[in-house]
This record gives sequence, structure tokens and C-alpha cells, in this order.
Amino acid sequence: MSIIFIDKIAIKIYNKIINFFKGTDILKRKRIIIYVITVIISALYLFFGHTYTANGIKVFSTTKITKTEEINNNITEETGIKAEPDKRIYFESTALSRENKGEKIKGVQLIDGYMSGISKPVNKGDTVYLYYSNEGDFSGSWIFADYDRLGKLIWLAFIFFAALILFGRMQGFNTIVSLSLTCAGVVWVFIPAVITCKNVYFWAVTTCVFTIVMTLIIVYGINKKSIAAALGCFSGLFTAGFITVIMDRIMKLSGYLSEDHYYLTRLGINIRAVIFGAIIIGAVGAIMDISISISSALFEVREKAESITPSDIIKSGFNIGRDILGTMSNTLILAYIGSSLSVILVLIIYSASPLELLNRERVIVELLQSLVGIIAILATIPLTSVICGLFYGGKNESMYLLLHGSDD
Repeated sequence: MSIIFIDKIAIKIYNKIINFFKGTDILKRKRIIIYVITVIISALYLFFGHTYTANGIKVFSTTKITKTEEINNNITEETGIKAEPDKRIYFESTALSRENKGEKIKGVQLIDGYMSGISKPVNKGDTVYLYYSNEGDFSGSWIFADYDRLGKLIWLAFIFFAALILFGRMQGFNTIVSLSLTCAGVVWVFIPAVITCKNVYFWAVTTCVFTIVMTLIIVYGINKKSIAAALGCFSGLFTAGFITVIMDRIMKLSGYLSEDHYYLTRLGINIRAVIFGAIIIGAVGAIMDISISISSALFEVREKAESITPSDIIKSGFNIGRDILGTMSNTLILAYIGSSLSVILVLIIYSASPLELLNRERVIVELLQSLVGIIAILATIPLTSVICGLFYGGKNESMYLLLHGSDD
């Protein structure tokens, strides 16, 4: 009896295994497995990448103010500009960051007399960010960096996520996951790599490759459509990186776009490499957008056609790319102009002539970023179309059987 009972259990287990790998749900289950594996690998990349690049750096700490003390310093310089006295506000706070949560921290807020109208003094109950200084008169001290404003955006972020899920359903959820991992890759791995003076070129490219592969797998899965889009993205990414390196040498960029870049060099950071990273990371979003648009559109064309040649698919890809190109170019240009509008206004006001304005390195880099992004898109369109032609061309078996039936 016991042998018969064991046989029945074995048969049930066997039938369950067969049913798991059988039927129409097999593709869904495979995709779920791939999805989970991708998320796990992404999490491991973020963990080990951060562990290696951060190298134990201590940059920011979030604290809550518990006590303040204000000291005024009289200005002795005669500048002709009306200013309030310099202020040093010493305060005690309680750390909120995970690394030193609950620790009592003494910090200082430095308010320049000329900036008194902009910098608001801290008060008891404020939540602020501090950074640890290793230089100057305040070496070994925690210094006020800024107020915590992120919490105020939480409700807006919830509305954004809810709208994504409501409209996109599962695709919307996948978008949130991929977007979160992308932001974590930049903030948690790439930025620490820059701060700790790792090879910025390598980590910029690694961040872009991680973003492309992770996003396409999570949002679209592993199939011909996502593989063709990924190959198109890599071609656009290579084009953007190659042009940036060449133009950097031709134009002899120094990397000193503002005073902030000067301070970065004092920390040993390669600011020319930072510009390279900013350009290709900024371009990869547009490259992904256009490559998946072309790949998805051509895949639908392939699915609806009984038979289509690779050359027909390539021609269709070129036509679709031309329609996308105009608006995508405007998107890139307007995005860069909008992000640096205040800087452009200041430069225009204090420039003697348009030529002087256009020759400023800060403006040159913005123009370079825009042009590299557009040229990368121009390279992505034909290459993605050709790849899709090779992947999708030929007779559509499912459509052929639907129209003509089986010979059996």
C-alpha cells in the first residue's frame, strides 16, 4: 500500500511539472522567471557596484535640528554693495540617516552677508542635509548643505506612480521598477564612482549598458523586439561616445564650466570625463526611446503581413524614423535649453557679443550635448531598421497558416 501511495504522489508531482511547462502559460511563466532574475541581478549590481565605488565615503547626513545659536560677524571689507553681517548659526541635531541614526551631531550654517536674502536661517524642527568638511577653517565639522525638500514631493510622486499604473497597468508597474533601478544606478553607483575618482569613462558606459539591458528586459522581456532595440541602442551609444571623445580633443575642452567644476578638480575628479558621462547618459534615454519605437512598430508590421522582405522592413523603418526624428530633435534641444535657461540668461546679459557668448565653454558643451544626442539618434534609426530587417524578414508562419490553413 505504501508503494502505491508513493507512486500516486510521484505521478501527481510529475503531472504538475508537466502542466507547468505545458500550454499557453509557458511563455508567461518564462517571462516571470526572467523578470525576477533580472531584478535580482540588478539589485546585486547596485549593491556590489556601490560597495566598490563608494569605498566607505561619508558625504551626506540627514538630521533634525534640536537647538540653534546664532553668531554675527561684522564685514570689514568696503565693497560698495549693501550687505548684512555674515552669520554662523551653530546647531545641535539628531541624525536620521541609516548609517548614524540617532547620533547627536553638532553642525554649522554659514550665511554670507551678500546672500542673506537667499539663504534662510535654520530653525528648531527643520530637517536638513549636512556634509562633512575636510578643508578650511571648518575641517572636521558638519556643515549645512540644504533643507530636506524631497519629502514635499512624495505626494506628487505617488500621483505619478498611480497614474502610470492606472494607464499602463502591468507595463506601468514595470516602468516604475525600471525607472527606480535606473535612478539607483546613477545615484548609487555612477556618482560614488565619480566622487571616489574611479574610471568615470568606464562607469558612465557601464551605467548606460545596465540601463538599456535592464529596462528592455523588465518592460518588454527577452524577444526579437527587445533584442533588436538593444542592438540599436548600443550602436547609438557607441556613436555618442565616439563623437564626444573626438570633439573633446578637437575643441580642447578644459572642463571648467563654472566655479563648481574648479572645486571638483581639487578633489581629484576628472571633470572632462564627467562631461563625457553627462553627454552619453543624457543621450541614452532618447536613443532607447527611438530604438524601441522603431523595433516595436516594425514588429507589428511583420505580424500583420503574410510575407515581407528584409528590404521592405528596412524601408518602413527609415520612414518611421523620419517621422520620429523631427519631434525627437526638438525634444532634446528644448530639454537642454529648459534645464539651463537661467544660465543662458546670465551669459547673454554679461556677454559683449553673440560670438563671445557662443564661444564660452559652458555654452559649447550644451550645444555639443544637443548635437551629439541628435547625431546618435540619426545613427540609431538606420541601424535599428537594418537589424529589424534581418530579424523580422521572411514569411510569417502564423499569418500564413491563418490565411491558408494547414496541409495536414
